[in-house]
Amino acid sequence: MLMLQQKNMSQEPLQNLIVWSGNRAKLLSRCQRQYYHQNIGSWLGWDSSSSPESQCAYRLKQLSTPELEIGNLLHQQIAIIFEKSRTGSPIHPSVEISIARAQFRDFVDHSRHRCLEELTAKRHKLLLHEQGKNLSADDMIEYEAGIATMLENFFQFPDVQRLLADPASVLFEHLDPTGFQIGRELGVPSRPKTDAVFIDDDNTVVVCDWKCGNPSSDHRVQGLVYALYISRKMNLPPTQPVEIRFYYLSSGKVEAYRYTAEEQEEMQWQISEDFGEFQRLSDDPIVNVGPETRFKPTVGKACFYCNFRLMCEPFLQSPLARSSEVTSA
Repeated sequence: MLMLQQKNMSQEPLQNLIVWSGNRAKLLSRCQRQYYHQNIGSWLGWDSSSSPESQCAYRLKQLSTPELEIGNLLHQQIAIIFEKSRTGSPIHPSVEISIARAQFRDFVDHSRHRCLEELTAKRHKLLLHEQGKNLSADDMIEYEAGIATMLENFFQFPDVQRLLADPASVLFEHLDPTGFQIGRELGVPSRPKTDAVFIDDDNTVVVCDWKCGNPSSDHRVQGLVYALYISRKMNLPPTQPVEIRFYYLSSGKVEAYRYTAEEQEEMQWQISEDFGEFQRLSDDPIVNVGPETRFKPTVGKACFYCNFRLMCEPFLQSPLARSSEVTSA
């Protein structure tokens, strides 16, 4: 749910609209300055006529990690697998695994040779490559083995086996949509995305979320947002059960959640509060704009995982930046 470069379908100028997402809310609570660089300072940075600071923030925003890139390519591959099932195309797990592993190798090879100035929303680079480091042969073996394990587990989930065998119950209009249209199902402007949605045998609406990492308490909160969104998007009656299922690809485990009306009301209140904070920090109630100085930095160990730390004067002037850790971050 990150802000990406928008296609200007009219003659109106591009605007960096204030849009709610759980990731944005979490980022703002962690460090306002990082939120600024990610969502405001980097805006229009793809345009060579923008300020050097905007261009730099935009390029730094595209630096990634192997885990993030693997997560992205697996989600894309799974969406393709479901689309194949819809059209009746043959699906061979070994082939899908080979494709995903080859895509990762290809990305790593391109990343190694990319310059920071070449990066775009669709052309990322590994942060470690920008730091002059490389993935070892053993690293690549481990990552490719992980990709194979995750897709093997994906094909072993009973839900997945049933859906691929009979995709009629899959609601393909909610299948990992690629568009970034803004909706108001959550009561404020947002761009929710669901990995997949289907109708179970007992008429339960099931929202799927493929996870490459480990279970987290954050996931239950994330699931509550999905439940709120899909109930309103599909205009479901209060009696219609909605279940969120997290499929952990690394372990092959599944966790399922249902939520009470009170929990959904509480989440709606939290979303409204988050959005109000976004607006408070902006110079405009609709457009996400404002000076960098308004966004207070939180300097700490988390800075070493922030792509923008070398743009952050408070960090550069802190003892952390002068410690030996900064050279190994």
